[in-house]
Amino acid sequence: MKTTMKYLGLVIVLIALTFTSCSKDGEIGPMGPAGQDGINGTDGQDGNANVRTLTYDLTNFSGDSHDQRIPELTQEVLDNDVILGYLKTSIVYYPIPTTTIRLGGQEVDINVEVTPNLYTIEFHDSETTNNRPLTRGTLSSLKIVIIKSSSNTAGKIATLGILSKLKSEGIDFNDYYAVMDYFGLEY
Repeated sequence: MKTTMKYLGLVIVLIALTFTSCSKDGEIGPMGPAGQDGINGTDGQDGNANVRTLTYDLTNFSGDSHDQRIPELTQEVLDNDVILGYLKTSIVYYPIPTTTIRLGGQEVDINVEVTPNLYTIEFHDSETTNNRPLTRGTLSSLKIVIIKSSSNTAGKIATLGILSKLKSEGIDFNDYYAVMDYFGLEY
């Protein structure tokens, strides 16, 4: 019994010392020598640094045409890169230009003209080709996707190369979500 009490007392003293011991750290030691460089790994998959998305609010738009100033649309971009446009209603993205979609209860054709710094959208009646004004709130946003050409070839050949690559990989560039998923971009 005496031995058990001694051991019990020793355990209690050790526990008390553990909880009451000093927690103050000492000074930081000197910096150690630099380690050796590791071997270079293999390159990873290309990212989407060659793709830009630009979003513009159109909730207050009304009328039969819209001029969107876009400084990123330089002559070089127009000559060499792919420019995809999408109009969003409250829930659906439509590729533009397009023919005969239903917007605000109307059958509408959408034409696009792209010049340096300017993206112009025109709305026309599908049957008469007359201008077809849209009411405020019909559209939510305009999203422009610029895909930089990775080719040394300029102009339409480079653009066709990018579109052909998308098509050969099963990507429908008219499908907004497929394009965003392909390039790993947020909706």
